[in-house]
Amino acid sequence: MFPLRYLYFFLLLLAIPVYSNIVSIDGCQTKLVQVMKPEWPRTNYQGYSIIEFKINENGKISNSRVDQSMCAISRNIDGLIEFKACPYFKGVSIAASKYLKYNPPMDESKSPCVINKHMYKYNFSLYNIKIVDNNFILRDEYESNKEFYINRYNNMKMEINNPQDYTEPTSLKNPSDNIQN
Repeated sequence: MFPLRYLYFFLLLLAIPVYSNIVSIDGCQTKLVQVMKPEWPRTNYQGYSIIEFKINENGKISNSRVDQSMCAISRNIDGLIEFKACPYFKGVSIAASKYLKYNPPMDESKSPCVINKHMYKYNFSLYNIKIVDNNFILRDEYESNKEFYINRYNNMKMEINNPQDYTEPTSLKNPSDNIQN
């Protein structure tokens, strides 16, 4: 049987320390201190998921739910990525969100507070190292310019990119407008 201590060590290796200030509308603020990368789902699609949850007075999250799970499918005539709703990123995003860690939230008077309906985005990209403004590289783009992308990312580690906090809910049409960088 696999010893429990190895499981804890493995989970620690997967946890990525990040530092991001979060301020709610009512002045309650905290800092994101840890993110765990989600596993890659069993799909060849790329896209993102947005998880909504409550940050409790102790900094732990509760009431997690998937707000959006979207797959990149094509580009429109303006060159922007078009998305469609898909289920592929839901399970792995919820599982990874259980390991989000925040400092205990405090208001301006340094009293404990709660942040409701906070959103967090996980990107899933096969070809991009960092997703900014939903700049996914589609499969046909990669295949037709494979040499360019291989040279561009030579000696760089391919990863899921840094998940991103949201300051408020976004519309399905252009979800990148409200992403904190």
